[in-house]
Amino acid sequence: MQTDSAHLILDIWMSEPWSDSWVPKIEEIVEREFTVVERSRHTFDPQGETIAFILSESHFTLHSYPEENYISFDIYICKPNYNFVNLVGELEKHIPIDKINNRTVKRGEHALPFFLRWKNAELFILASTFIVAACSLLYELLLAQNLSTVLGDTAHRYNVTIGLYIASMGLGALVYNKLDLKDKVNNLYKVEVLLILIGGLSPVLTIVLDSWLRGHYLLLSVSLHLLIIIIGFLSGFELPLLMDIGKAKRERLSTIVLGVDYIGTLFAAMIFPLILVPLLSIFGISGLVAMLNSIVALFLVGVMKFKSAYERLLYLFIAGILIIASFVMWQNESSISEYLIKQFFLGDG
Repeated sequence: MQTDSAHLILDIWMSEPWSDSWVPKIEEIVEREFTVVERSRHTFDPQGETIAFILSESHFTLHSYPEENYISFDIYICKPNYNFVNLVGELEKHIPIDKINNRTVKRGEHALPFFLRWKNAELFILASTFIVAACSLLYELLLAQNLSTVLGDTAHRYNVTIGLYIASMGLGALVYNKLDLKDKVNNLYKVEVLLILIGGLSPVLTIVLDSWLRGHYLLLSVSLHLLIIIIGFLSGFELPLLMDIGKAKRERLSTIVLGVDYIGTLFAAMIFPLILVPLLSIFGISGLVAMLNSIVALFLVGVMKFKSAYERLLYLFIAGILIIASFVMWQNESSISEYLIKQFFLGDG
């Protein structure tokens, strides 16, 4: 059982002389927002009272100090991502507040697995965003390089690739907006697996398609550009998933995710021509990128909810196989390149 919860602590000083209507109004707001199971109260002499509600969500307590025009209360909710903004807004609307001290505390996180703790989860989301954003653009740059080799006109191929990539991302985001996906981490894992398979194998697919469709320029061009569109679409689906996962952890984390995504894209655009292309072949680059992408997929398994141990093992197995396969591709780039050229271009297969 998960123990992580949210705890709202409020200190309120009133701007008007004390009114006995304020505490009932607060009770009314709390009862409207939560499910009250049991009530208890104690009135002090000559003034002031303590109220406690047992909620189906957890509990609510209040202490009033009429002589000081002050109320303190707290609400403990077994929903770690619960947003108290509306509740505080209702209080400010219905009672005359001069000053309010509002604190929200995350409770029970250290009973959770490592990657589900608050700060670690934030870092994991941002690190994953950086890596997958870089991987997505690197897959597209690999395709641009492949297209320029197969179809010629390097500048044209890169320009069209980036244009199609951005447009396809927009399409993926629009489709995502039409869907109501419940398990976002699970869906993100599936998107990553598809990106790894299509992006990581894009150099191989390019050679195979070039061999099969040689002499059919239009069909070859459409097929290769379709790979660009698919990767762009999946990347456009990937980003809002990450933003929603971030938003579930902290309201404004989604905007940070968006910023980190842009930075990861810039990083990929810089290292591709300056580091990767001079050091590795397209097969080495695709293997390395796919391996990094697969590591993110593996770590996603650590934060996913599964219906059975078998399902968890299956997801771990898939991620593990992808890591091993991409590592082998990275380390054996020359052998793979020679084999494919021999098979598909020298007519020995």
